[in-house]
Amino acid sequence: MAIVIKQKTTVIPVEFEGTNGKTTHKFEFNATDDKLENFRKSLNESYKKIKSIDKNEEGLTAEKQEIKMMSIIKETLDDMCGEGAFEKLYKETKSKVIMVSYVFSIGEGLAGEIDKLGISGKTQKEMADKYLKDKKRKSNK
Repeated sequence: MAIVIKQKTTVIPVEFEGTNGKTTHKFEFNATDDKLENFRKSLNESYKKIKSIDKNEEGLTAEKQEIKMMSIIKETLDDMCGEGAFEKLYKETKSKVIMVSYVFSIGEGLAGEIDKLGISGKTQKEMADKYLKDKKRKSNK
């Protein structure tokens, strides 16, 4: 009898569907240790910055608010979906409001998929260290 272990992939596809129901854009989030280590932290930081700009806590002009907001959205979206994702999507939507909603939707979706993979932000080293510690503890009994 064989033990079959399904391989897991770190690639999480992110697809955009057009109004016709067909996929218009495909991106990938590669949930490597480096990406996972900072994913939730940087996403939460982006959310906080967006809310801060929305409330205009810095007292910026409307134009500067818009520039700062789009800079954060671009950086966050490109980080999650790969360099150039923001440009491709914005070229079609021409809506800053929609771009903000994309960031929130992608962030929530990725968080859920990461949890499903069972790799919720822990690095391989942390998981290996825990495994070895537990194994050592059991062998000392």
